[in-house]
Amino acid sequence: MYSTITLLPSLIFLLAPLSSAICNSGEVGVGTSQLCQLSGYCGGALGTIFANDCGYIDVSWNSGYCDGGWDSGYGVSCNGHVPETVTTTGGDFGNCYALSSGDCSTGPLQYNDVDYCCKRL
Repeated sequence: MYSTITLLPSLIFLLAPLSSAICNSGEVGVGTSQLCQLSGYCGGALGTIFANDCGYIDVSWNSGYCDGGWDSGYGVSCNGHVPETVTTTGGDFGNCYALSSGDCSTGPLQYNDVDYCCKRL
């Protein structure tokens, strides 16, 4: 028979950490998401538009957020590798600013990094 103390570490490992706001209210985040397997293999980091609470708004089919591959109604236009505008079906965003730490990872094998937050235009 298992005790609660024995099961607790296993349950904690399976639960994703609670996300908190990474950008200010009304802003979106721009960065990458990457999924890894237990074998150690990680897929490519895909461009991602995040809600301010780290939830996904859209994920690009390309490796960078400046490289296109967005669903219809979504997109990120960049100057170099810096986002200038973000288009979503919920509105447009700009005046993007870099984050020093934008970790939105949701579990031990899911890596979500927000590089910029962008304000509603």
